[in-house]
Amino acid sequence: MEPETTQAPDNQSMSITDFRREILPDLVTSITKTVQLDIQRSTDETNMILELGTKHGQMELAREAMSANMPVQEFQSKLIDAVTKKQADSIGRQNPNADSVGCSDKEAKRFSILRACRMMAARQPLDGIEGEMNKEVTKKIGRENQDFGFYLPKEVRDLSRGVSPNAVQRAMSAGNFLQGGATVPDQQMDMIELLRNQALIYNLGASRMDDLVGDIVLPRQTSSATITDKSETGTSLTTAVGTDDLKGTPHRLTAFIPVTRQLLAQSSEDVENWMREELMLETALKLDYNALFGNGADGAPMGIFNLSGVGTVTFGAAATRAKLIDFESALNAANALMGTIAYATSPAAAGALRKVKVDAGSAKFLWEGSVLDGVLDNYRGVSSNQVPATGTFANRLILGDWRQLLTLFWAGTEIIVDPYTAKKQGQIEIQIERMYDILVRHPESFVKSTDSAAQ
Repeated sequence: MEPETTQAPDNQSMSITDFRREILPDLVTSITKTVQLDIQRSTDETNMILELGTKHGQMELAREAMSANMPVQEFQSKLIDAVTKKQADSIGRQNPNADSVGCSDKEAKRFSILRACRMMAARQPLDGIEGEMNKEVTKKIGRENQDFGFYLPKEVRDLSRGVSPNAVQRAMSAGNFLQGGATVPDQQMDMIELLRNQALIYNLGASRMDDLVGDIVLPRQTSSATITDKSETGTSLTTAVGTDDLKGTPHRLTAFIPVTRQLLAQSSEDVENWMREELMLETALKLDYNALFGNGADGAPMGIFNLSGVGTVTFGAAATRAKLIDFESALNAANALMGTIAYATSPAAAGALRKVKVDAGSAKFLWEGSVLDGVLDNYRGVSSNQVPATGTFANRLILGDWRQLLTLFWAGTEIIVDPYTAKKQGQIEIQIERMYDILVRHPESFVKSTDSAAQ
């Protein structure tokens, strides 16, 4: 039996302020070292200011310094401030209230997705509390609704704290139990929920940034300044701190549910809650899958298993402790054996690893404890059907620092109602859309198997 989706703990949310706090001190230190090394190369302060300004893209500041006969040490301080500010400003913007309407939980619960969908299906103007909140969100995010669409305010979306992400279909009709017909009540009872895969990435410690505005650029240091020993009169070498940009761009994440007009008209509050959960949870599982196996095609971002720079280990036969040590050694060689280290794999692979003894005479096994959440070679091991048992990535194993995995969400969650596509079947399609991206700060913080761990 598969457990319910694990939601993201609040303490795993990462703000841009947190990211700056982690990254910028290292950048400031490295930039300072580089500038100090450059100063040693020349006694001509004017030439030094020009050289530093050119190297760090701050020629306007250099000209101002020369016009004011500014000492090179003072220019150094201003240059470090300018470069640091440029790096910080490039990170992007985050507005936690971008799609918030400032309502209470009680008011948020009055927002009826079903009622709004009925009005959109009938092509009626959206009124009531749903209309008021939609107008407020539209004004705040500066983006008009699509035809026959409306926005979910942050407070309504957060009533069911699932994340968002890429295309699931669950056909429902009032007359068929297998298609949602059981939701049209004689006497409405609680919805019996589907047994779902367990989401992995947030359970393992992945980070998230919410309510983003515009494209996001995260500066990343790729190399440090080179420190050399020189004689008293020796010439110091000029070295540059290596940096690049990790760019987050919105990808379209969508899920839809076809429902009958009869169901839309008759269903109760329980179905209102169920529809909200269904849209959120199913898209959450798709995001979870894309974070691992996304291939960059059809609008999906690139997942860890398809990302360049991730370490690899090949089993070639049944798993052994020696092979597991290879995973650990690969992380250690990349200076990445730190943080929230854990394994993830499929239930089939976890079961196979649980049967393999550490050595012939040992009473210990490679995987110990629960097959769902146990210990694999001294590290946490988690299994889920999110890692498939068949296909290209069948029963793969991955070890990594999951805090290096970032999920990004842009402000604005839209519901779009289409009464035409499936009208011959008497159905209305209700679709949710949200913009997201998946980034890995350091790909070398993960090591994946190239073949099955269940051989």
